[in-house]
Amino acid sequence: MLDLLFMAFRNKAVLWEYAPALRVLIPLVIGIILYDRGNALIPESRSVLLLYTTALLLLFTALHFFKTGRGFVAAAFPLLWVGMGIILCYAGDDTRQPHWMGKATVAGGQLMGVVRQQPQPKQYTLKVEVAAIAVLGAGGAIPASGNALVYMYPTKDSLQLNKGDTILLAHQWEPVQGSGNPFGLNYPQYCRRKNIHLQQFTDRVVVWGRQAPAMLPLTERLRLRSLAVIQQYIHDPATAALLEAMLMGEERNIDPDLRQAYSDTGIIHIISISGAHIAILFFAISFGFRRMGSGRYAWIQYTATVTLIWFYISIAGLPVPAIRAAGMFTMLALGHLFSRQHHPLNQLFATAVLMLLLQPMWLFSIGFQLSFVAVLSLALFYKPLLALCPQKNKIPAFFVQALAASIAAEILVAPLVAYYFHSFPLMFLAANLVAGLPMSLILCLGLLLLLLAKISSVAQLLAVVIVFISGIVHRIIHILHQADLAFFKTLFISPGLLLALYLLVFCLCMFRQSRAAVWGALVCLLLISTLTFARALRVQTQKRLIVFQEKSKAHAELLVGDKYHLLAGTPSSAYGLRMTHIGFGANRAGPALGQDVLLINGRRIVLADSTTALGTLFPADILLVVSAAVLPDSILTYCRPRLVVCAAGNRKESSRWARACGERKLAFHSVRTQGAFIFP
Repeated sequence: MLDLLFMAFRNKAVLWEYAPALRVLIPLVIGIILYDRGNALIPESRSVLLLYTTALLLLFTALHFFKTGRGFVAAAFPLLWVGMGIILCYAGDDTRQPHWMGKATVAGGQLMGVVRQQPQPKQYTLKVEVAAIAVLGAGGAIPASGNALVYMYPTKDSLQLNKGDTILLAHQWEPVQGSGNPFGLNYPQYCRRKNIHLQQFTDRVVVWGRQAPAMLPLTERLRLRSLAVIQQYIHDPATAALLEAMLMGEERNIDPDLRQAYSDTGIIHIISISGAHIAILFFAISFGFRRMGSGRYAWIQYTATVTLIWFYISIAGLPVPAIRAAGMFTMLALGHLFSRQHHPLNQLFATAVLMLLLQPMWLFSIGFQLSFVAVLSLALFYKPLLALCPQKNKIPAFFVQALAASIAAEILVAPLVAYYFHSFPLMFLAANLVAGLPMSLILCLGLLLLLLAKISSVAQLLAVVIVFISGIVHRIIHILHQADLAFFKTLFISPGLLLALYLLVFCLCMFRQSRAAVWGALVCLLLISTLTFARALRVQTQKRLIVFQEKSKAHAELLVGDKYHLLAGTPSSAYGLRMTHIGFGANRAGPALGQDVLLINGRRIVLADSTTALGTLFPADILLVVSAAVLPDSILTYCRPRLVVCAAGNRKESSRWARACGERKLAFHSVRTQGAFIFP
């Protein structure tokens, strides 16, 4: 495979010959990225995009029949797929639809919608994803489409909501808002890519109709039945949560500490329904039909296997990694069925094309990216690594193959994991060797438990074995997690550094075949060193104030070098705060500071809490309100800052400060609604 990569580097025609799907994938990805980055620039009229695509199709069709126009065909083909990517995104964007709920302006109207997913409990609310059906007003019902998030305060009706129920609520929406925390998840962008653009907080929800269990689709009924079987026979909460995630994609009940341990040891893919699960099922089902695997009945084996795989992932909720894996195995089965040899890289690229044609925004899914890169890494590096240590004995060969697969997958996955999750699984080899076989066994036994649930004695025996095996694995994973070094859990990789790392891997692969690869590797190392040194210099010379709001309480810290000092609030390990520490490189806790006045970059910053009482004029550049007990009039009478930052209280208290600052013509920043405050 690496030899093919080298040949492709020397002559791109080789790569086009073995992986022609890449010619479609690259321009399609470019089109999707262009729409995502500049969707506001795309005209609202569909006729413009339709004319664009029609012109490209006609150009390609006309030039295809003239040999003299081959060069124009070669140029028109990628443009055609770039346009296809833009049009697919446009067609799938709910905000472009004529009946999108955000366009329906009905005074005092109500929205009728269907609960798309089971409500998720939050700290104070229930998070419900709603699909719009119609907007009801004085003039009747107006058809509506689109999805929205509804945060419902617990009431008798909201606590009894289930997936599929029809509800009525006020047609009063606001754009999806994020925390605004630096280096954190861009939640509005994340929701936009899932076609969710609006949200509201409410305690007035009317349940219009309940979804009868008998009316649920067959796959949903089987899913609920499977979850009930797991809860009936598996009494250990950790094992039950693990089986729910592995078999049904239900990850809400997994203990956060256990999830973190699996993530830090590099086996988080075991928890979700990934390509490894589908591979096990594929070969297990194929083994059941092995007698039909040759001759004229071979089509029965492959048809049955593919059908059962797709039926299973439909029950599990069609997770993206499972769709990718099922698509690849489907193409593999078709290749064997029609006696055609398909190159693994082309299968991977073709599967990616099909998935992006189905849902373009999957391109930005971390799961999609990780699964794609993992398979690519296996295809490129598994056989070369296996050839370094050939084994004839079956038992050593099994462990060598497992070791080679783990290392091969991590070569390209590790930089991406460090980029998104800021950690490197130092114990991934040991964890994969320890957990790989037992988790495969748990998966198979779990499926047997679901199939044999009616036979109580057998189901109970299977449950005991599953709990015993998972308990051993969990203890070993926790031990490996504790052995990890703290340094590898606070990594920060910029986009430029990520690109440099991948270029370095490519140059190292070409090391034996090309002298130019040596110079390329040296240039990459120089670039990596420069970027790392520049970041270290920024970290050591920084002095900045960060202000968050956690659970309606202010949290303020002063970052000095690689240390953070608490100014207000309590020590916290919240995810958003941890991402900020990693992003700014301040990962060490310093002593708490009891200062009420700070001087940063020549600016005077005053922290106002419940004990602050001013009786004379006290000039300040920035007034930072860190307690809900502070009243605007009592402070602003004596302190006339250029900027007021409110970091404490709820929406009502934040609005009160906003009005007070507006009356005095003072700049105002609400941490609750505008996100974290960073200075400078």
